[in-house]
Amino acid sequence: LFRSRENSSDFLAGGILVSAEATFDLLRTDLLENHASRAGGLQVTDSTYALDEMVVSGNTMDEYAAVILTRGSGWLRSGEIRDNVAQESVGGIFTVVSDPASVDVRCTVVCGNLGGAQVIGDFSDGGDNCIQDECDGDGDGIDDCIGCPPCPADLNGDERVDGADLGDWLGLW
Repeated sequence: LFRSRENSSDFLAGGILVSAEATFDLLRTDLLENHASRAGGLQVTDSTYALDEMVVSGNTMDEYAAVILTRGSGWLRSGEIRDNVAQESVGGIFTVVSDPASVDVRCTVVCGNLGGAQVIGDFSDGGDNCIQDECDGDGDGIDDCIGCPPCPADLNGDERVDGADLGDWLGLW
């Protein structure tokens, strides 16, 4: 688990900035209560990425979004991007890509972000996303916006139940 909390940047990315031709995976990463002029949580440019179980929450930005994905390719799965505040543009996710299929978003919650739309830009909707202005849309005090429920048999978190999970289980036994 990686956690970036209460960082500040006068320009780009309060949490994490990747602006080179990088290939990387972030698993179980929390980007909380950071501040930047742009991209309070995460900015990725010209890179190949896998973002899994990422929580981006409580970040503030002067403009743009909590998560900015530009000119790269990758996926965001089982993430939560909520309760971020941008002064302009978009509170949640901002993408700039030439091919929408290059950014796959699946099982991800994007809600409660202030400053404009929840998402601006193109992406491939892999399914089971919840993108709405309010996390509690009906006002009953219960969060209505949920992504995919985790499968208890998927021990390694790769969204498949297969021999690798059996090997992990046998190893624990």
